[in-house]
This record gives sequence, C-alpha cells and structure tokens, in this order.
Amino acid sequence: MCNDGNSSTENDIIIANCECIGTPTPCDSDLDQDGVCDEDDCDPSNSNINYTPGDQCDDGNPNTSNDTVNANCECIGSCPGVLLDDGCNLTTDTIDESCNITNEPPNIDDGCPLTEDYFDSDNCVIKHEIPNVDDGCDGTLDSFDAINCVVINQPLPCDDRNPKTVNDKYDENCECKGCDPFQLEGEYWKTLCEIISNQ
Repeated sequence: MCNDGNSSTENDIIIANCECIGTPTPCDSDLDQDGVCDEDDCDPSNSNINYTPGDQCDDGNPNTSNDTVNANCECIGSCPGVLLDDGCNLTTDTIDESCNITNEPPNIDDGCPLTEDYFDSDNCVIKHEIPNVDDGCDGTLDSFDAINCVVINQPLPCDDRNPKTVNDKYDENCECKGCDPFQLEGEYWKTLCEIISNQ
C-alpha cells in the first residue's frame, strides 16, 4: 500500500518501476473527462487542469520547496518570499527544510602566505591584500611579486661621491656604495667589478 498523493484515486499500489499508482475513484460527474471528479477538480471544465488541492506541484520559484496545491488551487511552496540567491555568483546558495538559507563563501586562499585573503560579500569579490613591502630604505624600489609570492626590494643607483668606484648603488644597510675596480688589481678587473656590482 502507498499514497500517490491524488485524492481522486483509491487502492493505491506500488507498481513494477516502484511508482505509486492509484485507481481513479468513480465520479458522479467529470465534465472535462480528465479523470478527476468535478468536486475535486481545480477546473472541472478544463481537461488540461487535472490537479486537486494537496497535489504536489511546481510554483516556478526556485527559492521554494515542497510546493503543494492549496485549498484555493494555487501552487504554493513552503518557503514563499524567501530569496535563495544572494546575487553573488561566487557563493554556493542552499536552503534547508526549515527555510534557512546558507550562502557558502568561496575558497579565498591564493596560495601565498604573505597575502591577507578575505571575501567581500557586500561587493562579491575576493581580495588579497599584499604585505607591507617598504624596507625602510629610500634607496630601494619596493614591490610585491604576486605571481611568485615574494617581496622585492631592488637597490637603486646612486653616487657615493668616490670617483674611483663604479656601479654605485644602495646596499643592505641602505648605504650608497660602489665597487673600486682598482682594488681588484688593475684595469683587467674592471669588467669583473661591474659584474659583481650587478649581482
């Protein structure tokens, strides 16, 4: 025994494909001959409308569940007026049987431990705040390489006011220093000094 949800049938049984089917009950009148008695039919003059109050239906609203035909023959869901979609295509929106909505945020981790990752739900965007790149030295060009997740402090060229040095630039102590090729024993070492200074 089962219940096919149709008040116009009786002796409901489960058939071979596990579907619950009932036998139409005898009607005193069925003007549109849709198998639903006029007293139960939501529109006894329209054979295309063969549902009755209590039947399952689809109200066309994706934000409702357990849609059922009510006593006024209106298809109403159990969560009317509840907006499931939060308007953000990055969230996963679900609703439970008690009409509680969950808008699950996306994965925000960009894989870089130096960034601060968070989800701005008001504007539907994932943000990755970069770290402080300033090393405190005015002699470096500070930047953040988001692709390789590294802070870069590039030494800038300068003048140490020593005419004997070449390739002057700021060192790790933020001091302007150049390389003196003559301290490397002669003109032959000038090229080597330039190479070393550019490392």
